[in-house]
Amino acid sequence: MQCWGAEREAPGVHAHRPWDALAGDAPHLAALRALLIDLTMAAAVEGAGAGRARAIAQFAWPAIAEQTSALYRELVASRPPTRLRPPPPARPSLAR
Repeated sequence: MQCWGAEREAPGVHAHRPWDALAGDAPHLAALRALLIDLTMAAAVEGAGAGRARAIAQFAWPAIAEQTSALYRELVASRPPTRLRPPPPARPSLAR
């Protein structure tokens, strides 16, 4: 179990604490402490590395480009053939 604050005596509980440099009463320091603890707790979750690797594999720009190309190829392959029509006849000019 992950928690933040003081160490717990319960077995299997891991406490996360912010850096001492973020000690203070200023609102921005409180926000930074909360963010830091959220990040360290998320990193400590078992399997977090695999989730990150999966997110990069699916959502990094090379993956997005490949997904977009695959979609375009699928759409082009599934559309019916286009019949070419001759251009419309030229209109006579009104200029003299």
